[in-house]
Amino acid sequence: MDFYSELESRNLLPILRHLDYEPPNFIGWDKVKASLLDIVQNKKSVYFEGDYDVDGLCCSLGVQEAFKFFGVKNFHIYRFRKRMHSVDPVAVQQCIQGHYDYFFVADTGSNDLELLKKLVKHGIKVIVLDHHETEYSYSDFGDDIAIINTMIENRMGGDFALSAGALCFTVMDLLSLELGLRLPQGFAAFAVTSLFADIMSMNNELNRSLYYYGTEIPEEELPQQLLWFKSEYSKFNARYIGFWYSPRINACFRSEQFSVLNDLYFNDLTYEERLKCVDFIEHVYTVSRELVAKVSDVACAFCAQMNTFV
Repeated sequence: MDFYSELESRNLLPILRHLDYEPPNFIGWDKVKASLLDIVQNKKSVYFEGDYDVDGLCCSLGVQEAFKFFGVKNFHIYRFRKRMHSVDPVAVQQCIQGHYDYFFVADTGSNDLELLKKLVKHGIKVIVLDHHETEYSYSDFGDDIAIINTMIENRMGGDFALSAGALCFTVMDLLSLELGLRLPQGFAAFAVTSLFADIMSMNNELNRSLYYYGTEIPEEELPQQLLWFKSEYSKFNARYIGFWYSPRINACFRSEQFSVLNDLYFNDLTYEERLKCVDFIEHVYTVSRELVAKVSDVACAFCAQMNTFV
């Protein structure tokens, strides 16, 4: 049996079909749209927090670049501080102390309702874009918390398998259409990177359409933040993301090398300074691989030794 026949027998042949990308419809879009339009049109200030992985990083970068495109000036990204997968109380406190108009959190937040309500009590509106399971429904978040959560959407009849970075892109792309613009196609690279970094299902038609949309663009239009580890012989695609980009960034997250990630992605550095950050990340990745190899060797030796006693 050949490759295509095997796919057909498993009802997987459609995964090879090219799909055109169109922004999806979300039940939670109207509230999120109102908040985002308020930010752009009324020049509101925004304090943003993303999660501690490649997906969360893509959220931060994607939303940052989209807001730049829309002309939003007062936008601050909370720097990586302590690895967690929930809203950081320190970020909440800094947002309150900075008197920001909005707290925008992505790739987490759906299960941190009490912290979000603390922000609301201080007159701060909240936007949440997330793809994690939550016990809450949209009605639990009240008027001042605008949220799109794909798991809630799926409970209400949706069919989403988006990463948070892809969710952020689609939402900001929807916003661009509301403003009579269109987000640069290159920004879809953040969505594609996050989809593969989070190992999301490519059997989902929206995800596949995003992949084609985000990889069929000239390299000069791709965000520079995603190309630091790319050689002249590689191409921006699933292989580059899975074998080059994500492993290096994840090695820094696992070893809690947050300062170099903050410098490379969020601070104003010279080209030479950025190259030093890239070299350091390469070093962290190499050391982590060597450590994994040593642990594997020890584990194999231990198993071999145990087999001698059987």
